[in-house]
Amino acid sequence: MKMEKGLGRLAALFLCILFTQKGFTYEQMSFDNDLHRKLKGLFVLTDRSPADGYINLDEFISIVLDKDFNGDNSISRQEWISVDTGIGIFDVATANRIFQAFDSDKNDAITLPDVIATFNTIDAAVKRDGKVSAFEFLIAYIRLVTAIPNKKNP
Repeated sequence: MKMEKGLGRLAALFLCILFTQKGFTYEQMSFDNDLHRKLKGLFVLTDRSPADGYINLDEFISIVLDKDFNGDNSISRQEWISVDTGIGIFDVATANRIFQAFDSDKNDAITLPDVIATFNTIDAAVKRDGKVSAFEFLIAYIRLVTAIPNKKNP
């Protein structure tokens, strides 16, 4: 089943917030083996279709990197606001709780209702301490993690 673009963008925003709230930088993600293990788990959680209420992360990757954003594999603040007005960031406690789910051996999938229920504002997601934008961070993260072999398709 083809994932709806809005669902892919919601998934992208979710991942972006999750890791920026944890304070990770691209450099840390490049060299922290324990973090690599957690990130790899994100891409083998589920094969369920979006109709089941789960994020299909293989489809999510192709949608986030789709040229319809602005043609150069980056995402602007205005594009996100125009698509997902009113959708925002996780509070830190919720981000930590969700992140810890990836640290288990179960590799539990995250349902979209669980994700949506934790959102509050979008503005804090756009910039982090005046450094690289969260969306630029997300693209760098995707490029890194997609180079890691998928457990289901080695």
